[in-house]
Amino acid sequence: MVRDRRIGRAQDLSAVLQIASFLIDHGMSLEDAFHQPRIDASGGERVGVDPRLPQDVKNALSGRFPVHPAELTVYPANFACPSAVLNDLTTGKRFG
Repeated sequence: MVRDRRIGRAQDLSAVLQIASFLIDHGMSLEDAFHQPRIDASGGERVGVDPRLPQDVKNALSGRFPVHPAELTVYPANFACPSAVLNDLTTGKRFG
């Protein structure tokens, strides 16, 4: 998924891994994967949680880590802003 590019911020790696999991483990489209709420575990011991996450997910995370709501803002960005192109090997179409 990430090719010939160094991961810049710690949030980038987390975002790429979560999006890859949405695509591979959950069979989502690229569009759906990018619009899923994510977590940010790049800031030390505290975990930033997207307020759109289901409450049971937030509860599970808060049982293991100190969590804080990380609002979706333009600046400062609380989450990475990745971009991607997905090549469908069967049809040759590109999405992204």
